[in-house]
Amino acid sequence: ATATVRGTIDAVTADTRLSMSDVPGVGRVDGSFAVTASAAGVTVSQLRASALEGQIAGSASLGRGAAPILDAVLTGGLLDLRLVPEAKGLLAGTGHFRLEAAGPLSRPRGSLTAGLSAVTLSGYRLGEATAQLTFDDDGLVVEKLRVGRPGSGALELGGKIGHDGRLDLRGDLRRLPLDSILRPELNERLRLTGAASLEGIHVGGTKDRPEV
Repeated sequence: ATATVRGTIDAVTADTRLSMSDVPGVGRVDGSFAVTASAAGVTVSQLRASALEGQIAGSASLGRGAAPILDAVLTGGLLDLRLVPEAKGLLAGTGHFRLEAAGPLSRPRGSLTAGLSAVTLSGYRLGEATAQLTFDDDGLVVEKLRVGRPGSGALELGGKIGHDGRLDLRGDLRRLPLDSILRPELNERLRLTGAASLEGIHVGGTKDRPEV
C-alpha cells in the first residue's frame, strides 16, 4: 500500500493505493481511495477497485462519539464468477450488487440487491439469479430470492435468517424444466422432458443444521 497525505490541521486526507492477494471469495484486489479524518469523523471517498475482472466503487462515513454512526454504499458490476478462488471449476456466470448500510456501528441496518446471469454450478445450468435482502436488529430478511431463467421455471424463496442462525424460509419451485438442470452429457443419455414443481417449501432449523 502507498499513501499521499494532504490537508490542514483540522482535516487530513490520505490518498491511498492498495493491492491485496488471497482475499477470501475474491482473490486479488487492486484499488484506490481517499480517507479524510476531521473533528466530525472519518470519511472514505473515491473508492475504486478491480476484482474478479469487474469493477467495485463505494463511499462511507463514520461519525465520532460514544455511538458512531455509519453511512456506507458499495456497488460492483461485471464480476466474473469463474474467478472466485473457492469455486474455480464449479461456478460460472457474471454478477453485480449494491450494498447500503446505515445506523449505529454496533448494529447497522441496510440492504443488499444482487443479480447473477448465465449461472452454472458444477455443470448444472441455473440461468438467472436475483436477490433482495435487508438486515435489521433481528437478522437478515430475504425479501426475494429467485433462481431460474426468464420465461421458464424458477425457485423463489423469502423469509428470515436470525442473528442466532435460525432459519425461517418459505417458497416454491415453479415449472423448472428437467432438461435445464441436468449436465448436457447426462441429458443426452436420459433425454428427460417435462417440468418439476414443488409448492410450500419450508426451510427451518439453523444455518449449521438446516431442515427442509
